[in-house]
Amino acid sequence: SGGEWVSQGDIVDIAFLVMAKKLDMSITDLRTRQEQVALIPYESEKAYSGVVNRVGDQTVIYAKGSPEKMLAMCNRMATADGSTDIDKPALESQFTELASRGYRIIALAKKTSSSGDHEMADMIFLGMVAMIDPLRHEAFDAIEKCRTGGIEVAMVTFFFCVLAGLPMPMIAVQLLWLNLVANGFQDVALAFEPKEGGELSVKPRSPQEPVFDKHIIEHVLVVGSWMGLVAFLNFQWTLDQGQSIEEARNLTLMLMVLFGNIHALNSRSESRSLFSIPLLGNPFLMLAVPLAQLAHIGAMYTPVLSDVLQIQPISVKEWLQLLAFAMSLLAVEELHKILIRRRQAG
Repeated sequence: SGGEWVSQGDIVDIAFLVMAKKLDMSITDLRTRQEQVALIPYESEKAYSGVVNRVGDQTVIYAKGSPEKMLAMCNRMATADGSTDIDKPALESQFTELASRGYRIIALAKKTSSSGDHEMADMIFLGMVAMIDPLRHEAFDAIEKCRTGGIEVAMVTFFFCVLAGLPMPMIAVQLLWLNLVANGFQDVALAFEPKEGGELSVKPRSPQEPVFDKHIIEHVLVVGSWMGLVAFLNFQWTLDQGQSIEEARNLTLMLMVLFGNIHALNSRSESRSLFSIPLLGNPFLMLAVPLAQLAHIGAMYTPVLSDVLQIQPISVKEWLQLLAFAMSLLAVEELHKILIRRRQAG
């Protein structure tokens, strides 16, 4: 429009329309020759969407979605020499390699029927489209303004994936959700933690001591490194199992929410064991921890919110597995507190 790209609607659909336009395909002509019979809307639980068109005296189903879902629906695949039996191992290897390079993979399939069959099975696998979000120009401007104001900008996000050459384990909106919402309830509740007692038995801090003392820095490094390592291993393992980048991020985000729950409970004291602190000593925190978990689970089942966060419901088995991983942080923090108490005693 006026020499500018103008769009409105789902970003994935828009990207496909742009690709079609660049391939000199006429969307208007296609819509004239193919009458839409039914629309299959995208749902995060199904991880695919589709459309049923009438072409002459035949019905054609076109579908797009995660490679795993599309492969499960197909028994044939399109090649330069026509359709042939599907080679699922080869296709899985292709989309796993593309996903490891940071691409979002959308698979395509179709089915032609003369009997009006709308069942999403026995389809032909057409191919895959690799998508990636380019850096926005506003980001460059924002960074430049920060530097002008004397603020240095560094990208440190939770690092292992960068070293391993894997895509980011969480997107920006997921990080915001984790920090502001999922962890936000607990951060506020910790402010109501009662005094531990025995404050006068501890020597006062030196006025020359920095705000972030040796103990705090050590604690951040120990806890942060452990959470980052476990989250990275879970993220890599999920991708190695052939699951999509979206599913790997979905599980990683839930793991980080669980880590936040455990860490909030452990943060009630710098040196005392969690098991020596009365659970109801801070009723606000006891309410905030399950509330943070319920808020995230609720987001998984809320259509608009789940689409924005790119998350979907997980099984009870997956949740229990992630909880077991998160509980490892309890052991790490308890061991660190034992070390702190020995130092204080010495």
